[in-house]
Amino acid sequence: MDTQALEFDVVIVGGGPAGLSAACRLAQAGLSANQKLSICLLEKGPHIGAHIISGALFDPMGLDELFPDWQDLGAPVTVPVTHERFYYCPSQRRAIQIPSVFIPPSLNASGCFIISLGDLCQWLAKKAVELGVEIFEGFGAESLLFDKNGTVSGVRTGAMGVGADGTPRSTYCPGTEIHAATTLFAEGARGHLGQQLIHWFELGKNTAPQHYALGLVERWQIQEPLKPAGHVVHGMGWPLTRDSSGGFFLYQSGEKTTVAGMVVDLDYANPHLNPYQEFQRLKHHPLIANRLAGGKRVAFGARVIAKGGEYSRPVSSFPGGALLGCAAGTLNPARNMGIHTAMKSGMVAADIAAKSLLKKQAIPPGAVDAAIRGSWIRDELYASRNFYGIMSKWGKPACGLYHLVDQKLFNTRLPFRIVNTRPDRENLNFAVDRPLNYPKPDHCLTFDIPESLMAANLVHPSDQPCHIKVASTVASQDRATPESALNYCPGGVFSLADQAGAPLMVSPQNCLHCKTCDIKDPFNRITWSPPEGGSGPRYAQL
Repeated sequence: MDTQALEFDVVIVGGGPAGLSAACRLAQAGLSANQKLSICLLEKGPHIGAHIISGALFDPMGLDELFPDWQDLGAPVTVPVTHERFYYCPSQRRAIQIPSVFIPPSLNASGCFIISLGDLCQWLAKKAVELGVEIFEGFGAESLLFDKNGTVSGVRTGAMGVGADGTPRSTYCPGTEIHAATTLFAEGARGHLGQQLIHWFELGKNTAPQHYALGLVERWQIQEPLKPAGHVVHGMGWPLTRDSSGGFFLYQSGEKTTVAGMVVDLDYANPHLNPYQEFQRLKHHPLIANRLAGGKRVAFGARVIAKGGEYSRPVSSFPGGALLGCAAGTLNPARNMGIHTAMKSGMVAADIAAKSLLKKQAIPPGAVDAAIRGSWIRDELYASRNFYGIMSKWGKPACGLYHLVDQKLFNTRLPFRIVNTRPDRENLNFAVDRPLNYPKPDHCLTFDIPESLMAANLVHPSDQPCHIKVASTVASQDRATPESALNYCPGGVFSLADQAGAPLMVSPQNCLHCKTCDIKDPFNRITWSPPEGGSGPRYAQL
């Protein structure tokens, strides 16, 4: 079958907050100039929001700029934060509330809302369609297109109906080439095309390596909630101690709906550590267990976030387009929030692209980066520029103290540059002989991986090519480090072959699309790419 080709002014890869904000802003700009811009947005999930996961605490400042009347328009942003508590858990039984005087101002959630990011994205998609944007759901961008000058000229979507052996099935449909004057990539953290662009155009040449954390989230229906809607709990400490860092949260998002989650920094050293099991273990702590007791878990998801901050942000602009949102490292690691900055990055890039397109010109080199530096994105990220470096080098107490002093006494102007230049995968210490004994699931409060995969509504047709490639490695590496391969994946995708020296075995039907394997594997042998469009999790209100 012949490959179909489509032409647009702009193609946007990714239906998250950055991509959708860019689409809406572009359409608004075209309407304001009485010129219609042709805009296409590709979403690899079966529908907008299906692959979206967040807590989520939401700062509405980006939405205020995109749709100033969002409340009147019915945006699903209705639960303001009313109470906020911070805890340090020194053990599996104790929790110490941290007085507000010791909390850095950046962690204050006043003015924020508890939302479902999936619901917000569905609302933004509706607005985009009303403005004339074409959204293609279930179509993942598989590869880049370049013109004769090496400028990005669009993307090619993946073929449909290819069997596991690579041969076309009766339902075969080839990929589509989508050409555009401007291509914007909003794939989220560790997007596979974004990584190719960073490598091809050396966008990260003068920055520190990007650092990541794995977020694990569950939504619970509670019979008798202990706290009213709008109540927020943040915590750190047990069970993440010694060789690991991260934190947890509880958001009362509705009268009888609670969201529980954990963030595990992927620079941990112990190869025996299992982030999924750490999250299950956390729920036995009384601070968590008491709030979930008697409830029912109704959804589960996992996804990495890019939390290197200002020093790890790659250059956004490249010939033919730009990186947006978490693909460009815009999350604020000190707040662990990035929806508002992702939206702003999409709007900034859209403003630049629209101005150029309406004049029939190419985007000036570096224009998007210059606009980001001149926006409040840069102000916010610069204020937390040393957060990840201090956290990874000196630990949580030193990080909290530094930012408390920097923000309250020096207005974020302390003249230090503290950077972690070691990639996350290089931190595993295989000399650590400290296995962790995780408790068996009770199937009420804690669950095994198959139960969680069901709660994630995973759909991967069995007869399609494996989308996770594992390069062969020497036998000693494969057999000496089984825990690192089996533990870092929250979906249980990997297993060991019976014979020594054989590569890791892959169960792609278990993949949550979290990208942890692509980041944490110590031998850099795993390459993740999107499966057939529409495959993967189908998250509900996460």
